[in-house]
Amino acid sequence: MILNSKTHLIQRSLPFQSVIHEATDIKMNAARSNKVDIFRDIPDLRLKECLKIPHDTSKLPTVSIIIVFHKESWSMLLRAINSVVFRTPLDLLKEIILVDDGCPYTENKDPLADYIKAIPVVPIRLIKLAEQHGLPRARMVGARKATAPVLVFMDSHTECALGWLEPLLNLLNDKKMIALPVLNHIDQKTIEYEPVGNIPTGTFTWDLHFVWKHIVLTEDQVRGMEGVWSAVACGAVLAVNRDHFFNLGGFNENMQKWGGENMEVSFRNWMCGGKINVAPCSHVGHLFRGDLPYVQKGVKDMQKWYYTLQKNLQKVAETTMGVHKKYFYAVTKRFDFFPSEMAAIKDRRLMYDKLQCHDFAWYLDNVATDVIPPDSDAIQHGTLHNAHTTLCLTLDTTSTEQYIGLSTCHINLKSQALTLHETGTLTLAGFCLSPSDGTFVRTEKCSTESARWHIVENHPTHLFPINIAPGAKKRVRLQLQNSDRCLTQLTYGDTTQLAGVLECDNVQKFQYWQFSYEFKSLSSLQADSLQE
Repeated sequence: MILNSKTHLIQRSLPFQSVIHEATDIKMNAARSNKVDIFRDIPDLRLKECLKIPHDTSKLPTVSIIIVFHKESWSMLLRAINSVVFRTPLDLLKEIILVDDGCPYTENKDPLADYIKAIPVVPIRLIKLAEQHGLPRARMVGARKATAPVLVFMDSHTECALGWLEPLLNLLNDKKMIALPVLNHIDQKTIEYEPVGNIPTGTFTWDLHFVWKHIVLTEDQVRGMEGVWSAVACGAVLAVNRDHFFNLGGFNENMQKWGGENMEVSFRNWMCGGKINVAPCSHVGHLFRGDLPYVQKGVKDMQKWYYTLQKNLQKVAETTMGVHKKYFYAVTKRFDFFPSEMAAIKDRRLMYDKLQCHDFAWYLDNVATDVIPPDSDAIQHGTLHNAHTTLCLTLDTTSTEQYIGLSTCHINLKSQALTLHETGTLTLAGFCLSPSDGTFVRTEKCSTESARWHIVENHPTHLFPINIAPGAKKRVRLQLQNSDRCLTQLTYGDTTQLAGVLECDNVQKFQYWQFSYEFKSLSSLQADSLQE
């Protein structure tokens, strides 16, 4: 049974329509959102095979939906609530728990309470926190109040599609599974609901940022018979068995505000005997903001947010990564921990020992197999993309010529994983890169005769937009040692893009490049960096 009467809610939503928060405050087009029907239909993007799968809801567990909101467009929040109520079998929906995480917008809090009271068919509880706890702690407040055997954590700027829940619950027959839907896009400016391409799964970079990895489905996955492996959960929407979630330790409540909590729970679930799968037949829309509501105006506020996020990521590294955390510290800035934070990290490590979890090396070898640890003498590593065209150097594994082309960048793709070594050699897939014919760069077996490259950092300020964001990648030139030639993106024939060398020119945009990672004294970093 799906609730189909909306009339009694329309009147209750009227007080929200006049409230328009500044786009700079909530990082989305709130005015446009207020004009979009809070009961709008969204496209059914499921594969036709999904529609053939029967679901006996009497054999599925009930769920508690937990939605945390802080700075949110009221119309977005109402659409999230409505999409759950109107597109979820009511016999599966035990309760919705809304957690007001110190939301500063007071003008509509009473109307929100009135609105949820007008939905009598679903118990909806509103928990008001006196001050902002941050997403990890606020979600844990909701989780502890939840009573259903399955917890579903959802962002407040999501919209569920028809049939979204049942495929997630089917995956949770594996009691240690974290189940994810296919996340479609809600545009932050137009509020349009947009499909994605292939199934989006998650992986990570060495600075512990989440990145998407799109997967082509197997035949069994197309039929909706099995989930799609994901090394990391995005965190926008995830379902998990309640007992497993709390046995695992839940979200890390030592983290502040937002960022890194999805990374840590993902590593921990895999390392401690669980799995993370995307259900191809489950679809939920999510509004991805270009910036975060936690960052308001000016450089100082951005630096404050970066400090909070970086401290969260350090806690992930210290808790989960073991000796591999040296790669994280080699590419990021390090902030000191307070004594209370150090104690919490040590307690979290003890939990891993208690659960007899695998180490991070096992996780890299068996789960995140596309994440490649750099060589110990690396000074630059990862993709190398042209700062002007954004295309990446790529090894064409199908060609016998072994010229280096350029193509769309893909995080953690082995054919795009380059390393600039302390010796000056530039390697890709175990081969050295040299301009063997004088112009175009090719791979060759590394030797003492292989080309040596060095970084030239300075460029005229007018060439590229200034990026003040913390951690922004440097635009550099790669110059051959004892030569006046620099690595350049060249066009061969009409359209083929190849890597070559031309005379260095500091105003030639095709000669500027950005590596994924710049390592700081990687070979000298200590593995155990937690202050005692």
